[in-house]
Amino acid sequence: MPLPKRNKDEDAKNFVNRCMSSDVMKEEYPSQQQRVAVCISQSRAASIAEGLASASEELIYENIKKEIKE
Repeated sequence: MPLPKRNKDEDAKNFVNRCMSSDVMKEEYPSQQQRVAVCISQSRAASIAEGLASASEELIYENIKKEIKE
């Protein structure tokens, strides 16, 4: 099944939250650590493709990773 894609106007945190809760992602990646890694990777790829990659997004990703570990 196809992985979720980040919408053009969707911010990184909203996308990762939507991606993490996707039934497809839960089925293909039962581990939260796996899912967060794939979702962040998808989000980064979309940011780079749109020319929107930023340091603030990287901070968002780091915070999401910390939340998952806790």
